[in-house]
Amino acid sequence: LKNLLVAAGPAALYACTMCDTCDEKCPNDIPLTHIFSVLKNISATLGVTTDGFKGQGKALHDFATSVPIGDAMIRRREGLGLPAKYDLPVGELQQLMDATGFSSLIKKLNPEA
Repeated sequence: LKNLLVAAGPAALYACTMCDTCDEKCPNDIPLTHIFSVLKNISATLGVTTDGFKGQGKALHDFATSVPIGDAMIRRREGLGLPAKYDLPVGELQQLMDATGFSSLIKKLNPEA
């Protein structure tokens, strides 16, 4: 399996957007989204992943969000009656990431950071 994941490269797995459409359409009720999720996790531990995954994982670890809170998001939040900005639980998320080994994986995938 490891050799297949490395040979296929990240594009083969990361083309799956985890939208669950294949699960809904599969006549044999095969949990394809779950299978792709497991394969992505395995490939990431092998260092076979996309730059986007690496960057989003690092941003999530460092800032508790992979999407910066920009002007457009602030306007939408205000339009919904929500506070413009809010404190993100960075420390709590980092504890969870440490406990699950995700912090170590992100450091391994982003050695230059």
